[in-house]
Amino acid sequence: MRRTIGGIYLSFLLPALMGLFAQVGGTESPIVWRLSFVIIAVIGGVSMLRLLARAGADPSAATWLLRADTSEEY
Repeated sequence: MRRTIGGIYLSFLLPALMGLFAQVGGTESPIVWRLSFVIIAVIGGVSMLRLLARAGADPSAATWLLRADTSEEY
C-alpha cells in the first residue's frame, strides 16, 4: 500500500518538477529543461513499471483498483 501511495505522490511531483525546470531554464538555456524532461520522464517510467510489476506479482495490491472499476447499479 505504501508503494502505491508513493506512486500517486510521484504522479503529482514529477510534472511539477518538469514545470519548475522549464521555468528555470527558460528560453535562454533550453538544454536545462529538455534534459530535465528526459531525466524525469525516465524516472516516471521506471517507477510506473515497478508499480505494475508489483501489482502483477501481488494480486492483493490491485484490489482497490478492481473495486473502483466495478460499477453496480442499485
